[in-house]
Amino acid sequence: MGDHSAFDFFRQETSHPDVSIRVTAMNRVIVVMALMGPEKVRSEMIPYLQTKQKESDQVLLTLATRIGDFVKYIGGIEYLSICISILENLCSIEETFVRNATTNSISKLLKELHPTNRSQIDAFYEFFKRISTDDNSDLFYSRISACHIVSDIYRLVPPNEQTFIKEVFIKLSFDEIALVRRAAASNILPLAQYVDNDLLSGELFQLLKKLLSDELPTVRSIATDIFIPYIKILHSKHVLNKVVSEVVPLIRNFFDEPSWKIRLSISKNFGDLCDCLEASYISNDIYSGTIHFLQDMEPEIRVNMIKSMTSFLKVLGTKAFMNEFVPVTTLLLTDPVYDVRKEFAELLVNISTYLSIEEVNIYVIDLIIKMIQDEEPLVRIKIIKKLFSLLSIYPSLSSKFVDILKLNLSDNNWRLRQAIIQVMPDLIKCLGIEFFLSNFLQNYIALLKDDVMEVRLSCGDVIKDMAIAANNSDFIYDHIYPTIKELTTCEYLIRLTILSAIESLLTIYSQLSDGFRTDLVSLLVTLSSDGVPNIRIKACKVIYQISNNITIESVKNYIKQSLLSLENDSDKDVKHFANQALKQF
Repeated sequence: MGDHSAFDFFRQETSHPDVSIRVTAMNRVIVVMALMGPEKVRSEMIPYLQTKQKESDQVLLTLATRIGDFVKYIGGIEYLSICISILENLCSIEETFVRNATTNSISKLLKELHPTNRSQIDAFYEFFKRISTDDNSDLFYSRISACHIVSDIYRLVPPNEQTFIKEVFIKLSFDEIALVRRAAASNILPLAQYVDNDLLSGELFQLLKKLLSDELPTVRSIATDIFIPYIKILHSKHVLNKVVSEVVPLIRNFFDEPSWKIRLSISKNFGDLCDCLEASYISNDIYSGTIHFLQDMEPEIRVNMIKSMTSFLKVLGTKAFMNEFVPVTTLLLTDPVYDVRKEFAELLVNISTYLSIEEVNIYVIDLIIKMIQDEEPLVRIKIIKKLFSLLSIYPSLSSKFVDILKLNLSDNNWRLRQAIIQVMPDLIKCLGIEFFLSNFLQNYIALLKDDVMEVRLSCGDVIKDMAIAANNSDFIYDHIYPTIKELTTCEYLIRLTILSAIESLLTIYSQLSDGFRTDLVSLLVTLSSDGVPNIRIKACKVIYQISNNITIESVKNYIKQSLLSLENDSDKDVKHFANQALKQF
């Protein structure tokens, strides 16, 4: 098909009465342009696309998405301005998805420009002026689009034009149409990356303050979302001290905010304030409000604030932090929403790692013990997974948790049993092999035969990590392997579990003693001739997975002989996986 016929076909398809055909055709616009070549694209395709202003939103959305990739096909950056008339139309479309795709494409195109591309920058600057200063309230969609590209244009233009853009942006932020103000609010942060420090701490900050008090809650919510990130930018550019006297009262205002959505917005990154403000502001003006947020009616807000508390501990120190935190722990301990209790459980362990052993015993150990006995298994799981970060620092606390962990190992909730099994390597690493053998060996062995397969498989999976954590596989060989060998005569599902344990151990083949290696390989070969086809299949899969770990030639030959005997197996799936494993040898 020639280039001209490709364009003719494209025109036919994009004029078809069926909208799905037109969308499909527009999706291929890049392919057609590649066939046409840059000259014909500029002389034929672009003028044709300019006629598609009244198309359906689906077709325009496709065009808006594809136009960001036009640079290569129109002949390069120097011809970029020929796309502006199409972009200008797309920026005024009512459908939000079309406008968003358009502004994303504009941003993509503008990233191709450099200050040396003066004529193209000037063309886009004039384009921005047109869409941003259209005061016709019926056509406010263009003003929304202008808000989304303001930072991209600002980055490219000289200082005198930046001043104009700043003034336009301020005007858009006070637009009578709320949707325009929302768009402006959501684009303050991108603009803040490029403005100078005086503007950042001056007019742009004052603009943010105004939007924080906008009459429309949705505008205030967006402004609140960016408030703390904006403070972080002020801090990173060392100008926060210029406006800190205004920032702190704004933060305090949020504590009494009647709108839960606004309170939720400010709570998301609240801990970041600790990295930006001096400790005196945190202790005198902000921490008490943080404690107030921990008792908020909305559970999402309580969760967010709990996540921020460690940051306050680092700034305030233990005594000042605990004086106000301890009174609310009783409420959090019995919070009706388990997500809150789950985050609180994690917080207790996290803050414990910053305390001395005496402070842990005074303030949090009793709370942790209560949380690990919470009625909700997911709360217990959360704290169990974090517990050994504390015990690794203070092993002496382990005696307080032995009985509770043992009790949870026999809990009816299988996920809880699985969670404790999964932290056994951490337990061994923190407290040693003897502690495990004395307190948890029998529980571990019992769970190899658990009724729930996920628990049994976890027992098999962690056995390798237990050996690595102990830096010694002999205790596995002496105390657990005899049970593994014994279980190979148990029911079919247990034998599958044993194969998982064998696979796990053979992945650290080089770290095992000679006797342990020999016995494991012998056990694997024995299971490869099991009477149940699924066991033989699993054994072949294990051999396939661990084949690269076997380095001793005699062992390889021994395994290979067992696989050769399976080539004539009565089960076709066994033969397939045996052949796959043989290829590894």
